Amino acid sequence: MKFVTVVAKPASLKFGYRRELSMADAIDRSAPGFIIPVRIDEIGPSEVPAEINDKHILDFTDGWHRGLAALVKRLEKDDVIRHANTDITASNLAVLRLDEQQKTISSNESLSSNWLCAESVPAGIRLHQFEGEPVSDRAFKGEWPARVVGKTVITFAKATDFALRKHYSGSVTSAEILLEAFLAAKCPQLPTLSARDRLSILVDIIRQGWERSMTLRGLHAYEMSNKRLSWYLPWNMSAGKQLSFTDAAGKAGRRALNGESVKLSSRWHFAVTPNVLIKPELRVGFNYTVVFTTDGLEPLEDKVKAHRFRRSFCKSWWQDRWRDMLSAYLAFIKGREPTFSIPLSPDRGISFQPHLATYIAPVSALDPVRTDLLPDDVVDSLSGDEPDVDYPPELDEQGFDNADDMEDPSL
Repeated sequence: MKFVTVVAKPASLKFGYRRELSMADAIDRSAPGFIIPVRIDEIGPSEVPAEINDKHILDFTDGWHRGLAALVKRLEKDDVIRHANTDITASNLAVLRLDEQQKTISSNESLSSNWLCAESVPAGIRLHQFEGEPVSDRAFKGEWPARVVGKTVITFAKATDFALRKHYSGSVTSAEILLEAFLAAKCPQLPTLSARDRLSILVDIIRQGWERSMTLRGLHAYEMSNKRLSWYLPWNMSAGKQLSFTDAAGKAGRRALNGESVKLSSRWHFAVTPNVLIKPELRVGFNYTVVFTTDGLEPLEDKVKAHRFRRSFCKSWWQDRWRDMLSAYLAFIKGREPTFSIPLSPDRGISFQPHLATYIAPVSALDPVRTDLLPDDVVDSLSGDEPDVDYPPELDEQGFDNADDMEDPSL
């Protein structure tokens, strides 16, 4: 036996409903799982009765058939006896309809990734061995991407590309090795570094190059919970205007990369974190999030508040919207150049393909039923009418800030 309770704004305030729920809660304490809550409207977590606040609530707001199918499967999982034995019951139709939408169909589908693949990569990397006092790792990085190991600087730049006397005393001996040899199982020129160490160093140098390029383009950095930097356009760079882009399929579109929310008294900024992958080919994968500011420049200092904003403000943004914003972002940083490049030294850099990598899958799936579709001009206005949902603290660990690290798994 189960107690299925409807969670809705009107019901949650009625005395009779709360009395029944209190009685059911007394049973649920001795028989956990007795209460099964179902939500039928946009009631916020702060309005959910305390008796069911910690329970998994089945959602009927995305279509009755989806909610009913989920409820039937929950009852079957809990071995609740069925009194109807017919193939035409509404519950069976709901399950069949849900299962039908989950099936794949034999049809090629073009899939857009979040990978930007390298088009050209320097053939070699340079090693500079310094004599005298140890060199400053931070000082070298401030000029060109580099890593210092002992008295050796690993970089794509020449020794003369640095303001040398600021960083070392004594003479310097330079050598160049092929990038392939640098990443080999053994590297005689760097005997103390394992292949894993050298791979990690190359990832870091390329990431430094990306961050240097974003800084020169005027973008601002936001430090994520994993200490990575996510880069966004400050307000003065686009002021909420929609930016043009063309995706890998040739589809043209426009998306804003920042905007204002009157309700939240904040400005939002689409932000991107690059994750460098080396094998099997050099590419950059992107995680993305939304950063909130009050002045269009500096992120909110209260990260719990920013996370709450993000969960409520962006909850209706589907994957196609995020994908379009990423395409608009890449089009912006590329500018009028045919490809996007990051300089690693005055004479060397990495050029990337003009669009995100796409792949062809031999199977496809039916489009999901979406009841919250809105015209682009309504969604893009971002007036801040979305409810400011006050999620409990335990949900903070499930937000964008903790997105999976897309670096090479060998690191």
